[in-house]
Amino acid sequence: MSSRLMIPRYIVLLMFASLVLSLSVVHGEVKPRIINGSKGFTSTYPWMASISVISPDGQFEGSCGGSLIAPNWVLTAAHCFLNEAGNAVDQTAVDRTTILLNSDTKQPEETGSFSVNAKQVIIHPSFNPDDLTSLNTEDSDIALVELESFVNLPPIPLAQGSGTLLPVGTETIIMGWGATGIDAAQQSINTSNSLLQAQQKTVSESQCGFFYSNPITKSMLCAGAIGPGDTTDTCQGDSGGPMLVNSTSGFIQVGIVSFGGICGTPDEPAVYTRISNLNNFISQYVTNAVFKPVAPVQFNCTNSSLDSLLNITIPCLNFNGQNYGANLSLVNKTDLLWQWNGLIGASACGTSDTVCATLANDLTLTIPGISIAGAPYTVKLSYSKANSINDKIIWKYLTHYAE
Repeated sequence: MSSRLMIPRYIVLLMFASLVLSLSVVHGEVKPRIINGSKGFTSTYPWMASISVISPDGQFEGSCGGSLIAPNWVLTAAHCFLNEAGNAVDQTAVDRTTILLNSDTKQPEETGSFSVNAKQVIIHPSFNPDDLTSLNTEDSDIALVELESFVNLPPIPLAQGSGTLLPVGTETIIMGWGATGIDAAQQSINTSNSLLQAQQKTVSESQCGFFYSNPITKSMLCAGAIGPGDTTDTCQGDSGGPMLVNSTSGFIQVGIVSFGGICGTPDEPAVYTRISNLNNFISQYVTNAVFKPVAPVQFNCTNSSLDSLLNITIPCLNFNGQNYGANLSLVNKTDLLWQWNGLIGASACGTSDTVCATLANDLTLTIPGISIAGAPYTVKLSYSKANSINDKIIWKYLTHYAE
């Protein structure tokens, strides 16, 4: 197993430039940095926050992202409040913390933008950066910042622990004002003055763990490239910012930018704090935070049919030419008997080379060789478009077939 450097994705301007440079130019090339992002706007993401923490001597400014989750609370990463040595939480950081809101750039003078001072910072009790022997020092990388005053902006709903489904391959939105490049000649990093956004897909814990020596815990969520060779990534300065999914009820925050290796390394995932596993910590202090389940949209076709050999007919759907996937599993169990992804009109094998299927243009799915007689099964058919954020379950069929 390879080991990837764990680099928290906050930034200390000026003093951090040489450190980022030494970590990033490792093969005689400059690693590009949000990396591959496009401009984002607070009209779309009104709860996006920029957090600044001034060093005790006033010489440096730490920069992180955050999200407004209630009128007087911002959610961010715990490691944004470490001391300059990076081995302990700075207990006095709250006195030097300012939150910029309603701004597409990092300029406080932007029309409509405003800054609010922090009243208190609450770090998750399990976050322990000074224990250098720990294998999961970045676990529970989450912090709550109470604002000195209430603000009149819509907060972002958070992923609910129960009912949230984030299958591997779910497309997410990441954003921030972090590093976008490194100038090796000038030994400096390039940060974005404008809010940038990009997309990543969630990856499995096992795939993510291949790149890291520390374990990927249940409080972590991994995401990476949309396609082979893609370098889209968060980087230094994006820490604490949100990872979102776009559900039928709007945006829901599922993660917090936490750590990764060399920013922009192709095909290597970054690690995010998994919000759905930390609901209790948040609700303990923020009683008016909104939690919502993240689940695919389901459309049921009442005139569908399924027989004992799993010949499925779905005449009420017409998505000719889209990418489809299907799976067959036991009801109330995780056993996956068969799985397939492919184009309509194509034949493909599932998890077993001997079990193949054809999904015709009229959405007749035929899987020879499997008999479901006498047992309850759930069959789901889903599709994803190139620019969509979530795979959609367009058909679900639950039956107890009896001979």
